[in-house]
Amino acid sequence: MNQSGAAATVSSSDQRASDSSDSSAPLAGIEYLDAWRAAVRPFPGSVPPFAGFCPVDTNEPVDDRDADDHAIAAAIVSAVSAIDKLGSFDPSAAEPHVSAELVEGVEQLRRMVDATATDVAHVIDVSNPFRSQGYRNARTLLEQRAQLSGPEAHRRIQTARMREQLPEWAGTARNGTVGVAQSESMARVAANPRIDLDELLRDAGLLLDDAINLPYEEFERNLRRWGGARRPRR
Repeated sequence: MNQSGAAATVSSSDQRASDSSDSSAPLAGIEYLDAWRAAVRPFPGSVPPFAGFCPVDTNEPVDDRDADDHAIAAAIVSAVSAIDKLGSFDPSAAEPHVSAELVEGVEQLRRMVDATATDVAHVIDVSNPFRSQGYRNARTLLEQRAQLSGPEAHRRIQTARMREQLPEWAGTARNGTVGVAQSESMARVAANPRIDLDELLRDAGLLLDDAINLPYEEFERNLRRWGGARRPRR
């Protein structure tokens, strides 16, 4: 994979990073980006991590000794390595049953990663620890830092709110059992102010069963019928 164009200016970046390290103040702005690019040599389009800045107070660096920080970083590195290894396989040279296993396994991973991303979006949506950095809400942060489109950020936040209401849906999303599109469709229905919350909670399990076992088109048709027959939310 090609390295970022920033690799061509590593020497100047290293110099700026070295100069900054002499100061007790944490790196910020372009100096932080230059140091990150010089150290990581990212591929084009990579998004720099939040590490190096405290989400509560932008003037205080994150403590590298924090066990949670190290655990998260290690988990991400491990996941990236595993996915990279999966991507190195050539499905065209595999037996059909192996290709089917790859299709199903990768789809389960995709669903699980999406559920994790949605959980993170929920935390930001509820508490917004990045307000002091100028991100007024979760959608703004997802658009600007994760480079999501507006509609994609909206769907992620809407899905996070639905899963907070419906634990069954949250659990099956986290283990990769229910699809991303099914969850997003359910989230649109759950956000409808006409839907009575008690009825939603009562029938969420039945709708989840349809989402898991029926082709998407049939599930979506059943969901539309269910939503169209509901009483307004009290």
